[in-house]
Amino acid sequence: MEYSFFVEGHPEPQARPRFSVRKDRYGRAVGVSTRDTEKSKSYKERVYACALTAYKKGTRALLNGPLELHLVVFREIPQSFSKKKHKEAEDGQLFPIQRPDLDNYIKAALDGIGMKGLPKIIFSDDAQIVRITAGKRYSFNGQVGMAIEIRELMPTVARESFVKEERVNG
Repeated sequence: MEYSFFVEGHPEPQARPRFSVRKDRYGRAVGVSTRDTEKSKSYKERVYACALTAYKKGTRALLNGPLELHLVVFREIPQSFSKKKHKEAEDGQLFPIQRPDLDNYIKAALDGIGMKGLPKIIFSDDAQIVRITAGKRYSFNGQVGMAIEIRELMPTVARESFVKEERVNG
């Protein structure tokens, strides 16, 4: 079983958390709280809304067991690119190697799907994700956003592919 969806619009990576010190009435520090930036929070809400739509169109069942995440970030092609570079970017021969980092997009996607305080959809815990394939590329059709696919990883497939990876990497 799997869920897939596309989050339209400029992809927003997970930003560094903002910290604030809580003080008591005497001005003494009593704790520290963290919060998301407004851009990061609104993007996670968009991810949740798209995931919820996919969830409602699907079986409305939480995925169980080990899961695989496939994510592709489609970035806007800079207007400063020459025609040649623009064509290379559209054809997937040129990649966006500047910041933001890919791992921050992954974090934003997973945090968005599992938003705190909202009902669980797609999976119950992002600890279930055992494999991630992700990439950044320039948009080939002018549509920027993030394509997300989450599927159950069959135990035999997971075992065979991890063994295969160990042989190659080990």
